[in-house]
Amino acid sequence: MVRLTNLLAQLKPIKALVVGDFMLDKYTMGKVERISPEAPVCVLNVKQETYQPGGAGNVALNLLSLFCEVNVLGRVGDDAAGKELIKWLNKYGAHTKYIYKQNHYPTPVKNRLIADNQQMVRIDYEEILPVDAAIEQEIIQSMDVILGSMDIVCLSDYKKGFLSDRLIKKLIEVCNQKKIPIIVDPKGIEFVKYANATMIKPNLGEAYAAAKLEKSASLEEVAKKILSNTNAKYLLITRSEKGMTLFSQDLIRYDFPVEIKEVVDVTGAGDTVLAMISMAIANNLTVDTACRLANICASMAVEHVGCRSITLPELSQRLLELDGGNKIFEDAHIYALGKVLEVTPYDLLCIDNTVEINAKTIQMIRSASVSKRPLLVYLGSTNPDEDLVSFLASLKEIEFVILYKKSLMELIDKTPPHQIFHIRNSDEIMLCDKISLSDIQMV
Repeated sequence: MVRLTNLLAQLKPIKALVVGDFMLDKYTMGKVERISPEAPVCVLNVKQETYQPGGAGNVALNLLSLFCEVNVLGRVGDDAAGKELIKWLNKYGAHTKYIYKQNHYPTPVKNRLIADNQQMVRIDYEEILPVDAAIEQEIIQSMDVILGSMDIVCLSDYKKGFLSDRLIKKLIEVCNQKKIPIIVDPKGIEFVKYANATMIKPNLGEAYAAAKLEKSASLEEVAKKILSNTNAKYLLITRSEKGMTLFSQDLIRYDFPVEIKEVVDVTGAGDTVLAMISMAIANNLTVDTACRLANICASMAVEHVGCRSITLPELSQRLLELDGGNKIFEDAHIYALGKVLEVTPYDLLCIDNTVEINAKTIQMIRSASVSKRPLLVYLGSTNPDEDLVSFLASLKEIEFVILYKKSLMELIDKTPPHQIFHIRNSDEIMLCDKISLSDIQMV
């Protein structure tokens, strides 16, 4: 897991195009305290109503939370729900220039009724209609311009009618011409329409249905059939509690077991996988590494109610937790630690190399941790004693230990600490206003 933590430094912001079926997610939240006298059903006393982009919009939100530049291509109806959806996409930072309005098409709305963090029922307002021929033609003629300088394309198919076979074929064709990876979250049983995509990402049921094989068939047989029919470079099958399985064109198999603390709601987890894989591949990480990162993100997403976008700081925190509880950070880990501390105020304690660690010193360390903010300790030595480092890491008051001056200065330059303490000798701890290179004694 250390290797994944190190690779986070390679994740730079990318330009992504999300293509597909955009919907408006509505969350109606409240409490249930009685049964209706009219029928044996619960009465939901509504306390709050919120809106979020759903469907392909949730993929866009996940990419935006990873600091990507996101353009969206899809349609809405000329109605109130469509205006609300565009408003929220813009609010989160997506570019909506290529969201088309189609007359007589009702924007899909999915209203989830939730009582005490438990979804009771979902009410869908939708009508499956094909994309207007004029809109389809305009998009196809503008495909070169739309793709522009994109690093990755995410195709999120919910089978609501926007993604015609003709539009999908043109999109994949131009992506391949421009050498832009295209990752497909499919729907239906005819995957041939996604022919020549970089990756197709069905769930287990969708994969067996598309392969037209019985459940008794092996996963290898399913993969062989789909890859043969589509000529996709990769097939990623999400398998719920069993994690994910990746197949390459030559049927090499990679399994990624799930890492879940608690399953609360699986809504939107597939969109989280699509977003993380897309970002990783666009940054030239290997496909199996992309899948490992995506698997961890999905595990985090299902620990929350409703669709949940995972941020880089949150991913960094989880990777550090999975890294054996390690508190000791060298240069390779600093990027991940920096991402965590971007959203977590912390205090810094510098201990000179001449300081003897004794009961008095430990008391000073404890006094520096009374704020309850995470305490980061830096040892002012080019060659710190291993036993001392291990001892400090074992103290519950210390959250992180940094070993090298270069790493420390890089970290505090980007994410300054809330307070800085400095132990120069075994009898005194100082509260500093600021820190510079000269403040830290080195041997």
